[in-house]
Amino acid sequence: MNIEVLKKEKDFLEVKLVGADEGLANLVVKKLLDDYKMEFAAAKADHPLTANPVILVKGSDAQKNLKSALKDCAKEFKQAIALAEKA
Repeated sequence: MNIEVLKKEKDFLEVKLVGADEGLANLVVKKLLDDYKMEFAAAKADHPLTANPVILVKGSDAQKNLKSALKDCAKEFKQAIALAEKA
C-alpha cells in the first residue's frame, strides 16, 4: 500500500490509499474520529471493488493525527495476527 497526498492545507488533508480497500479506509476514519477527535474525517471511493479509497481529514494536526491513526491500526492488526496464530 502507498499513500498519495492529493491536497494539503493548514488544517485539511486529502490522501489516496493506493492498493488498499474501503474497509481499511473506514477503519482509519473511525480511529481518527474516536481517538483523535478530528473535526471531520471521511472515506470515499468511486467503487468499492475497483477504486483506491480517499481519506479526507479536517482538524488541527491533520497529517500528524492521520499518521498516528495508521500506526494504531497497524498495531491492532499485529495483535490480531498474534492472537490468530495462537488459536
